[in-house]
Amino acid sequence: MFKWKKLGRIFNPLEVKNRSWLKEFAQAPAVLIFDNFIRVYFSCRPPRDNYGQYVSYSAFVDLNRYNLFEIVNLAKKPILELGELGTFDEFGTYPVSVIRHGEEIIAYLLKERGIDNIGKCIDLLSKKIEYQNKDRFLEDIGENKITRIRLKEYVKENCKKEKQVRFWNIKLPFSGSDKKTDPNETQLSDYYQLADCCSPLPGKDIIGIHDFSKNKIIIHEAKCPTAIADLAFGEKAINVKWTSQTKISVLKEFIIQGRDEPGILNKIISTISKNLSVNIKSINFDTEKSNFKAKIKLYTMQEDFSENLIKQLKKIPAVNNIEIIN
Repeated sequence: MFKWKKLGRIFNPLEVKNRSWLKEFAQAPAVLIFDNFIRVYFSCRPPRDNYGQYVSYSAFVDLNRYNLFEIVNLAKKPILELGELGTFDEFGTYPVSVIRHGEEIIAYLLKERGIDNIGKCIDLLSKKIEYQNKDRFLEDIGENKITRIRLKEYVKENCKKEKQVRFWNIKLPFSGSDKKTDPNETQLSDYYQLADCCSPLPGKDIIGIHDFSKNKIIIHEAKCPTAIADLAFGEKAINVKWTSQTKISVLKEFIIQGRDEPGILNKIISTISKNLSVNIKSINFDTEKSNFKAKIKLYTMQEDFSENLIKQLKKIPAVNNIEIIN
């Protein structure tokens, strides 16, 4: 039986300089042995952000194989960057386990939040490929008996782009009774319009004010100054409220390009959000010189939504090009 002997601390992240992303913790070590050094992979974190939250990175430190107290190299950057907004590794990865696979080094990682879900995914995937034993499934992947190409093909064949997604509606009074508007109805815009002054968000307290010039009910946030002013001048508040429903929807991805200008992202989001049959999944916005490029993924349950959205977005002067990915 082995007996452990404590020799002392080898590596202290608090002493590291010129690595803003490596300031605290050196957790969950995983080791690979090379001819002249031992590489120790570990999880680390930069200081907390303004909200007191951490993100997690994975890095490595190389130790002299014949004198483990001698540090010969330290990762210059994380082995994996943070994921994009809304992705599983948006807040980093922890922990990470590494193995050799031919001349490659393969990392098996868990996301920083919701670790239990990965085990469930592995169970499901192994059973779908007709493996009764999850451990055997993982061993065969490591031994290349199940190729990454086969896994990708399976996921592509079996993962649907349809999903149950929650959508918001507005319930309006008609002839003494409530009529629940359906986002699939083409006459939806005949009933009401979301106010541009406050752009009410689903779930917040709202009121309606009848605009006789447009013959529509304008929906404001309950505390909107414009609505309060209208009420002060004698306009009558109309009882409206949010409702929600879950429906099968399809994932759409748009790439929008054009001239960068102040507030352009807000204009794009506002244009999309005015249609309540939309649920935005993710937004990636980048600028270069005087141009912008936005990648937007969203769920919709309207068949003709893409065509209608493009028409609305093209009305924004700074938008030059719109492309549908799927």
